[in-house]
Amino acid sequence: MVETAREGGAAAPPRASAAADATWRPADRRCVLLLLAAVALLWAPRLGGAMDLRYDAGVYHILGTSLHEGRGYRLLNEPGAPEAVQYPPLLPALVAAHQALAGSAAPEAVGPWLRVTYCVLHALYAVACFALARRLLPTGLALAAALIPTLHGLSLFLSDLLFAELPYALLGVLLALVVERTRGDERPRHLALAGALGAAAALLRTAGVALLAAWVGEALLRRRWRQGLARAAVALIPVVAWQAHVARVQASDDWRAPAYEYQRAPYQFNNVTYRENVALLDPFRPELGRLSAADLTARLVRHAARMPLALGETISATEPDWRRLALRPQALHRRLRHLADLVAFPLAALGLLAIGGLVRIARRGHPLGPLYALVATLLVCSTPWPIQFVRYLTPLQPFLAIGLVAGAAGLQGALAARGRPRAGRAALIGALAAALLMLVYSVQAAYRYRQDEGPTYVAGQGRAGPRLFYYDADWAAWDEVIHWIGARAPADAVVASIAPHLAWLRIGRPSVFPPLEVDPARAQRLLEAVPVSYVVIDNLTFLDLTRRYATPAVQAYPDRWRLVHRVGWTTVYERVADEVDHEPR
Repeated sequence: MVETAREGGAAAPPRASAAADATWRPADRRCVLLLLAAVALLWAPRLGGAMDLRYDAGVYHILGTSLHEGRGYRLLNEPGAPEAVQYPPLLPALVAAHQALAGSAAPEAVGPWLRVTYCVLHALYAVACFALARRLLPTGLALAAALIPTLHGLSLFLSDLLFAELPYALLGVLLALVVERTRGDERPRHLALAGALGAAAALLRTAGVALLAAWVGEALLRRRWRQGLARAAVALIPVVAWQAHVARVQASDDWRAPAYEYQRAPYQFNNVTYRENVALLDPFRPELGRLSAADLTARLVRHAARMPLALGETISATEPDWRRLALRPQALHRRLRHLADLVAFPLAALGLLAIGGLVRIARRGHPLGPLYALVATLLVCSTPWPIQFVRYLTPLQPFLAIGLVAGAAGLQGALAARGRPRAGRAALIGALAAALLMLVYSVQAAYRYRQDEGPTYVAGQGRAGPRLFYYDADWAAWDEVIHWIGARAPADAVVASIAPHLAWLRIGRPSVFPPLEVDPARAQRLLEAVPVSYVVIDNLTFLDLTRRYATPAVQAYPDRWRLVHRVGWTTVYERVADEVDHEPR
């Protein structure tokens, strides 16, 4: 618990909580009511309608549909419906349960049920974050720490998507609460409860191994060897079970003889394991080859150097949000034109404060959160997707937020001990105010964008569907051309696009990624071997895979592909039915 000591005006560092510290007082209950009110305000405009099924959300929905229909754990959008090996099955199982409850697998039917569930999960998450923070911090600071994961703009976006991040983050906090409440007195029922929470986390996300490793490591750091051994035995159960499924699929005939040649290519990130995908130097540029030991070392060093900034984004707002806010005073006075270029400094400062606070918490006898943050951060550094760092770090927000508060309080105490109490108070207030104000700014910006640009495309009605976060004109154009294909293509026509899972959910046609091949002749051969009937060249900004790989393939063979539809910069090419071999132009 962080307290302000009256002697000398110094702030005491975090210490182990006494039993009395864990007893909630009226002020604590008021904080919980405030957090629940914040969650209610965040969800009131978006409680109805389908979940956002873009990106990985479409994969989870399809796998849930496969379970619901009794077809196994399969990617139904793919030709041959291959078995899935990347995502563990707990979230698809939750989707299947909701589909059974709704009596339909249609996104429009099951979406409202899922939204209610995610709203409840968000409320539980907010309360659990406060409960965990309250065991380490006084009430006011615990509230500040709990507000960060509750209000963060990216957390808001991820709760709108059918992603595993929100339930996974909740399980991490609940496991930490069990450990904190049973310190020194872990009985078999506590082991079973914590093990069930950790196993559920590992079956939600592959990254759950970081939480399990931290849980085991926490016992070993406290030299409780038998407890650590028991935890390790429990932790192995979900990991071994999932890996056994993966090994069975990879040994099957369907894996060795896929429905089309590149179905299990390492760059097919939804069709292969993380290990295969991450083994590429750049999964979005597979022509660069596989990762060597030297490449992995360089990646770890490079990404570790960026981690303080990423941690700062995780506990305040993303760098683009900071830049947008910094551009406002720049517009008022030309001397401030370089202000936006300096936002990396406060972000890195917040990240370093969080790291320092986690170190202090660990030294005071609470190693689980810091150890979890360390292991999870190392895993993130090993991945090749820096643009995804903040998303991957989002489940760490409760622990990083507690670290930020503890670090700022420690800085306050250090300055006060040197005879600078005002500077200490300014440091504490400034750090928390910067984080919380940026949270409020990013949330209101997200809702303003959702209100102005967020209506989705509905066939025959235009932009008249449910509002989503960050659904722009390019997404609407993609949706429009997909519905155009659905109105004209036969049921077995295969569509290649950047979002094949969402395309299948929209129009029910077999859908694949285009081959990521720099050689147009090879890409053309692979497209025809599927066979792909339509190729969608999108104008989405988060990835340019279709523009980089599919465009050269279709434009090099104008007698095999013809441009049949265009919406803005988004185009559709249709394969010409001709059995004659052709050479590229």
